[in-house]
Amino acid sequence: MTLYFADREQRPKPRTSDVIDERVWGGLYVLISARLADDSFGWRFPDPCPDGYGPCGCDQRMMRLTAAAEIPVIEWPLSPEVVPPTPAIMDLLEFAAASVECPSRAAGILSSPTII
Repeated sequence: MTLYFADREQRPKPRTSDVIDERVWGGLYVLISARLADDSFGWRFPDPCPDGYGPCGCDQRMMRLTAAAEIPVIEWPLSPEVVPPTPAIMDLLEFAAASVECPSRAAGILSSPTII
């Protein structure tokens, strides 16, 4: 976590709340939306490439259906204005953490197919 100027110069405020409010939900919404936009969930929910050389993105529909089945309290599509209950948000974070993966050349995901 980044320590901002005020945190370095003053004592950090204690983080004692056990409820996720609108502000925190907004930040979490942005983080999950960014991972959806960059296809980071494609590892668990692959969208097959039409050229037949493996996945080329994330099947967001498959992800939404799976998340809705596993965490029925969460409304899809996610909304920054509608804050789910804190336990449901925590479930969503665990779901997202278990589903996200960065593509890597070592895994062969980013490598180009050999053209003969």
